[in-house]
Amino acid sequence: MENYKPKDYEEVVITKGNAEEIYNYALNVPDANIDALSEAMIKTGDAKYNYLFAKNFPNHNVLLHGEVVLDSEDSKLNYLFAKNVKNADIKAHEKVVLENGDGWINLNFAQDIPGADIQAHGEVVLKSGDIWCNYFFAKDIQGANIEEHGKVILHRGTLEQNYCFAKDVSGANIQLHANIILRSGDPFYNYYFAKNVLGASVEQHKQVLRNSKLLYWELKCYTGFSNVKDNLKKYLMKLGEKGCSTKDNDAVEEKEL
Repeated sequence: MENYKPKDYEEVVITKGNAEEIYNYALNVPDANIDALSEAMIKTGDAKYNYLFAKNFPNHNVLLHGEVVLDSEDSKLNYLFAKNVKNADIKAHEKVVLENGDGWINLNFAQDIPGADIQAHGEVVLKSGDIWCNYFFAKDIQGANIEEHGKVILHRGTLEQNYCFAKDVSGANIQLHANIILRSGDPFYNYYFAKNVLGASVEQHKQVLRNSKLLYWELKCYTGFSNVKDNLKKYLMKLGEKGCSTKDNDAVEEKEL
C-alpha cells in the first residue's frame, strides 16, 4: 500500500476483485467510494462478504447484495441477511431457509424475524424430527402447533425430554407425557414430574415410588433430602432440579461464518 495514494489503491482493490479486500477497504478507509466498492463486491459473487457489506453499508445496493446471498442458497447466510440487514427482502430469504429444511435455522428464523411464517417454519421443524428443536419451537415460538410438536416428543423423546416438554411448554398435554414417565417406572423422573409439573397427578407418581420400594422417597418428597443415603444424594446432585438445561437453543452467530 505504500506505493499508492488512497484513491489509487482503491482502484487496485476494485480491479483485483477480492471480496475480503474490498470489504476491509470499505470498512477501514475514510472517504472510500462505497458505491464503487459495492458494485465491485456484487461482481465477486461472494455470499459471505456481500452479506457483511450490506450489513455495514445498508444504503448501498442492499437488494443486489441480497441476490448474491439468495443465489448461494446458504440457509445460514440467508437467515443472517434477513435478520441483520436493513430493508432486506425478508420473504425471498425466508423461502431459501424453508427450502433448505434445516430445523434449527428455521427455528431461529421464526424466533428472530418479525412477520415470519410460523406455520411453515414449524412444519420444517416437525419434518426434521429433531427432538430438542421441536421442544424449543413449542416452548419459544408464539403460535406454534403445540399438539404436533408434542407428538414428536411423545413418540421419540426420552424421559428427560417428555418431562421438560410437560414442565416448560404452555398447553402441553400433561397426562400424555405423564404416562410416558409413569410407564417407565423411574422413581427419579416420577418424583420430579410430580414436584415440578403443574397439573401432574401427584398420587399416580407417588404410586410408582411405592412400587419401586423406595418408600423413603415418598417421605422426603416435600421435606428435603437430609437423610437420604450418600449414593442417592450424589445422584440427586448430578440430576439437579431437572431444569432442562442440557441443551440450549443456540442462535446462529456470525462467528460461525
